[in-house]
Amino acid sequence: MTENEFDSELDLLIPGDMPIAHSLNPQTAEKLSRALGIFLQALRETSASDALREIDRAIKCLGEIEITPADIANTKTFLKSKEVRDYDRYFKINRIQTPEPEIALVKGLLTNTQTFISLCQQCGDRLDSEQVAIQQQGFVTYAKLLARNFNLDIPDT
Repeated sequence: MTENEFDSELDLLIPGDMPIAHSLNPQTAEKLSRALGIFLQALRETSASDALREIDRAIKCLGEIEITPADIANTKTFLKSKEVRDYDRYFKINRIQTPEPEIALVKGLLTNTQTFISLCQQCGDRLDSEQVAIQQQGFVTYAKLLARNFNLDIPDT
């Protein structure tokens, strides 16, 4: 198995740690609102370089979060732990736990989108522009879903 060619790593919560009905403190809510607002603006950029720069700014708004590696002893799927670890290693996924799962979830969206835009930038016209637009709309929809779930005020796009 060869390594994938992307430099970024993606920190993902284990499914049981997904924040579904959390009340956010005002500082976290402000941080997430600001980051998602910048992110949505970045997706409206016509230049991939500008979009990447804005997404990086949104990630910086989130700040550093305390994370620890999550143990994948039981996958709760038909997959074995070893298979999940192989997949995660190849795709540079870190399964994590954190006291700030909301921030980790938003940061995961931003990092994933940043990698996608970098891929689009590298591939140029070889990607189907309609499919790229559909994927970008998916990122917008996911950002709005997170905002609704966390009761955040973000600009409407």
